[in-house]
Amino acid sequence: IWTASQFIMGTGVLIPVVWPTITGIALSGLMVGGTFMIITMAGMQEAHRVAPAGDVMRHIAALVSAFATGQMLGPVLASSIHTVTGNFDAVLLLTTASLIAASPKPMIAMELNVLLLTTASLIATTLTLMTARSLR
Repeated sequence: IWTASQFIMGTGVLIPVVWPTITGIALSGLMVGGTFMIITMAGMQEAHRVAPAGDVMRHIAALVSAFATGQMLGPVLASSIHTVTGNFDAVLLLTTASLIAASPKPMIAMELNVLLLTTASLIATTLTLMTARSLR
């Protein structure tokens, strides 16, 4: 489920680049938003699986911290790249590549993978909303 969800999310991130219409953006939003909770829950289940019995809460806390960091860094990174390039294509392509490259890998280093995924996910969500606004 992890691999399929990341691949679907990566494909959803790419859609506004190749199909920049309101329909493409709506489809992108469904694909990214629909898989975000699946990946989040898969990460939490993996944390429970790999953590020692007395250390599960510390692993969950690390995941929550990683998600929060991604929520803060994603929009800043997207905005910085947009300032340099003048569009969101580079960020969307980078995010797509990151998600697809990480999709077949199991979550061995939990905090690092979740941070990467969350940052990429929030970049994608931010960019989808920004792209939708720019089409008005």
